[in-house]
Amino acid sequence: MMSKNLTIALIVFSVVWFVIVWRYIRRGRIAIKYGIVWIFAALAILFAGILPNFMSAVTHFFGFLTMSNLIIGFLITLLMIITLVLTIIVTTQKKQIKLLIQEVSLLKSKENKHCK
Repeated sequence: MMSKNLTIALIVFSVVWFVIVWRYIRRGRIAIKYGIVWIFAALAILFAGILPNFMSAVTHFFGFLTMSNLIIGFLITLLMIITLVLTIIVTTQKKQIKLLIQEVSLLKSKENKHCK
């Protein structure tokens, strides 16, 4: 069974995290498509806090001795997934930047030929 302190901490943390991410999205500091990753993370943590009996069953299913070990493992896995998603985004943007540089170079080259 999950302790009340851990349950409260998970719920409070997820709500605070959701509010922070939401404010950044509304202010335009985080793009919506990137903010969604963080909102899902907050919702997953909230889910873990709201359903302690389910989390207890999951703890025993995966063979963890305590709920806190499961939560730590869950958070580490969540961070790895977020890192993978952000790596994919950065790689895509890098390809787009390279393409834009090539297109600008071609336009400048054409412009220089027409000016001469």
